[in-house]
Amino acid sequence: MKKVFLTIVLALSSLYAPIVSADTPLKSTNYQIAESIIGGGGLTNATSTNYQTSQSIGGPTVGSSDNSNPNYQTKTGYSTTSEPALTLVVSSGNLNFSNISNTSTSTANSTFSVIDYTSYGYNIYVSGSPPSSSTHTLTSMFTPGVSQVGTEQFGMNLRQNTDPNSPHTAIFGADPSGGLGSYATGYGTVNTYQYGISTSVLSSLIASSPASSGQTNFTASYIVNASPTTNAGTYSGSISLICIGTY
Repeated sequence: MKKVFLTIVLALSSLYAPIVSADTPLKSTNYQIAESIIGGGGLTNATSTNYQTSQSIGGPTVGSSDNSNPNYQTKTGYSTTSEPALTLVVSSGNLNFSNISNTSTSTANSTFSVIDYTSYGYNIYVSGSPPSSSTHTLTSMFTPGVSQVGTEQFGMNLRQNTDPNSPHTAIFGADPSGGLGSYATGYGTVNTYQYGISTSVLSSLIASSPASSGQTNFTASYIVNASPTTNAGTYSGSISLICIGTY
């Protein structure tokens, strides 16, 4: 009997570069328009010697459009910011694969979400060694493949799968939902799993967005298979999800 534990930890990273876009303020030597307005009302700042106000008529919301098109987007509201913001949240990160054997596949899910405002897209990488005991490390699926009972495997994808099935449900995992975020090659085929690239490169691109995006919800689906010769014991590991803005 073998027991495998896996913990997901969060690592958030952003890379900044100079941005030249329509968000750049309109300015000359003597004047600058920080926020331009098209419509019947709205003024970012109205000031006098003693008072300052921010005004608007209508437009109760501030933020991005539906984001269904990566080529065209709108930023609405009378007082929006041009500062990029990128947020990654892991909702369920502690995974317990329970007891595994060479006669069935053990599965677990982890959920995370990404919101991207004016960073022009992002890439998400997974990094870290597969679960290991004091004497053995589980074999990563460096190339995409299906679950094979009796063959030692550790892999994941970001899809709603039907294989392997648990005793209680015919569906395992979920497809990304919301925003423009989507799975990367190797992690986006139903019932096919991967982890890492090689023994020397245990990190891999798992998802990305081509443009600024509202919240995308991801479900990472993990599988563990043992072989008859897999060492018995308790296995544990730590994986980082790294989100980098593509400025």
